[in-house]
Amino acid sequence: PFAIAQLEREGFPVEGMRSKSWDEFAEADAAAMDLIVTVCDSAAAEACPVVFGDFARVHWGLFDPAGVEGSDAQKAEAFDRAHQIIKRRLQAFLEIPDSAWDDRVALKARLDPIAQID
Repeated sequence: PFAIAQLEREGFPVEGMRSKSWDEFAEADAAAMDLIVTVCDSAAAEACPVVFGDFARVHWGLFDPAGVEGSDAQKAEAFDRAHQIIKRRLQAFLEIPDSAWDDRVALKARLDPIAQID
């Protein structure tokens, strides 16, 4: 509920949103992917998925806001903090020129440092 509330505060539509298992994206009829970005840290005490395929991959580890204990206000603050980090990282991602996608090594060199943005 804190994730949905955060998205609503940011003005995102939340109708029909749900958490998805990696398995949905690993099925034979799943859409092809160009990039996998993992953010897992200790989410639900699970390890990050091992993914195989012909796509770029990068890890932008992030604390799990659902693991924060405390008052509802403290939990909401954790979700806000995580959202702000993701937002800054996505802004940096969007600054990558289209031409970088033609060279996986160059693309990875641009993607990896984004993990350090807090």
